[in-house]
This record gives sequence, C-alpha cells and structure tokens, in this order.
Amino acid sequence: MTYPISLVAGSTGFVGNKVLNILKKLEGDIFSLSRKKLEHSSANLEELVINFDELLEGYDLPNVNHVYLCLGHDLNGLNLLYMNEELRKSFYKVDYQYQIAIAKEAIKSGAESISFISSVGANSKSNNFYLKIKGEAENKIKELGYKSINFFQPGHISDRIKWQRKIQKPRIDVYAADMMSFFLDPFMTNKLKKYRSVSVEDLSEFIVTKTREENIGINYYDYNGFKG
Repeated sequence: MTYPISLVAGSTGFVGNKVLNILKKLEGDIFSLSRKKLEHSSANLEELVINFDELLEGYDLPNVNHVYLCLGHDLNGLNLLYMNEELRKSFYKVDYQYQIAIAKEAIKSGAESISFISSVGANSKSNNFYLKIKGEAENKIKELGYKSINFFQPGHISDRIKWQRKIQKPRIDVYAADMMSFFLDPFMTNKLKKYRSVSVEDLSEFIVTKTREENIGINYYDYNGFKG
C-alpha cells in the first residue's frame, strides 16, 4: 500500500502543530514548513525551515500528495472586527499571499489534495477584512486545479489557553473567548449552530480524517460536520 506524503504549512502554530502531531502517528511521510524548528521530531518527519518571504519569489517544494494550509497571523479578539492599515498589510501577506504561494508551488510538486483552515462566515464580499481575505483565499485556491479541496470553516477554536501558556504568551482575550463560548454555545441552535466553538483537538482530527479521504471536488465543513 502507498501512503500519502503530507506537507503541513504552519506546523509550529496552534492548529498546525496539532495536525502535525496527529499525522506523526499515522503511516506516511511528512514535511513540515515553518519559520522555526520544531520541539520534537519523528522518524517520518522532515523539517523545512524557511523565511516565508522566499515563497513569494518561488520556492521548490518536495513531492507531496496532501497539503495542509495552517498558517495564520496572530490576532487578538478586537482584530477580528477591526485592523489598522499596517496590520491589514501584514495579515494579508500571511493569510493570503503566503498560503496561495504554498498552494501554487505544491500543485507543481504533485499535490492533488489541499486543506485550508478558513473561518465561518468567510466571504470575499464581506465588509469585515478578516472574513473578506479568508473568502478571497478560498476563491483563489479553487482556481488552482486541485482534485480534492477542503475548506474548514470553524468558529472560535477553543483550548487555546493551554497553547498560550506553552509558548509563554498568556492572553486575557483568549481566556474570555473560551469562557464566552462555553456559556453561549448551548444557545446557538438551528442556523446559528455553525458558529459554535470547536476544540482544537476535534478540529485537527477532523481535518486529517477528511484530507486523507481525498473526496473529489470542493468540500466545505463547519461545526455541523465537525460534531455531526
């Protein structure tokens, strides 16, 4: 049996690191793409440590089957509603330019399946800059020719408190968001259900499972799929 070769972009981040740890326990080689070395390696893992600006000039990636786009600019709760001009430029570079550059290079290297961590409400026509860029990235990925495209659209991703402690950057807004989700989630029913929070563990497991299924076409997943 031939096992898939995976590329995880953003493998030192909140979701990307969870995705990577799940893949490390499965059959198949992995390439991690990040700007710093990982704390722990494994026999089936090769690290690619780069300056992501290199991607914008063209960067040859190894032959892979599956691509996990897990990059994301560090934002606080307020930034999801408003970004100043400087932050907009930085956010656009990370969440659009870097992601699309990786997607373009990976398909040249043989990738047929791509998974992008987007957001509930992503829409290229949104007045909200965060949701607009997520939507624009989705639209561009659709144009690249992947056989299997997975868009994961979570609401709040919970359990980040532990992550912030791990990287020694505790944040009160993360704690507040987790607490708010805990109390509000039960009231989000019917059409609002897709806005419920999902734990990073459940989300990451779902991402890996669906990516390895290689479902042909464009596939969208939100809370109703994560917890369905």
